[in-house]
Amino acid sequence: MVKNNNKEIPREDKYVNRLKKTFQVAEEPTTSVMYVLFIASVAAIGGFLFGFDSGVINGTVTALGNAFNSNDVSTGFNVASVLLGCALGALAAGPMSDHFGRKTIMNITAIIFAISAFGSGISTSSGEFIIYRLFGGLGIGAASVLAPDILQK
Repeated sequence: MVKNNNKEIPREDKYVNRLKKTFQVAEEPTTSVMYVLFIASVAAIGGFLFGFDSGVINGTVTALGNAFNSNDVSTGFNVASVLLGCALGALAAGPMSDHFGRKTIMNITAIIFAISAFGSGISTSSGEFIIYRLFGGLGIGAASVLAPDILQK
C-alpha cells in the first residue's frame, strides 16, 4: 500500500495509473491513421513536385530552342538555370525561416512559385525566361528545405 494524499492506494494501481497517463491511447484510431496518411501524402507530393518541376522542362527543350531562337548552350542554360536558384533558395531558407518563421517563408515560397510560373509562361526572351526560372528555383530550394521541417513538427 502507498499513501497518497492521506489515501491508501494499492501499489499496482499507482503504476497502472501512471502508465495510463504516459501511454494515452487515441480515442478514435481511424482518425489518427487518416491524419498520418494525410501527412505522408503531403510529404510524398512535396518530393514529387521537386522532381516534377525540375524534370518537366525536358519535354520543352526543342520548343524552347525554337521559341527563343537559341543555340544548344543557351537552351541548356534555360533548362538548368532553375538549379542555380534551388541552391540559393535552399541556402537562404533556413536562416530566413529562423528569423521570420517557417510558415511565413513557406507562404512567400508559394507566391514565388505563382510568379515564376506566370512569368515563365509570358516570357518573350531567353533572358527573361532565365530570370523567372531562377526565381522559381528559389522557391523550389526553399520548399525542399522547409516542407520536411514543417511536416515533422
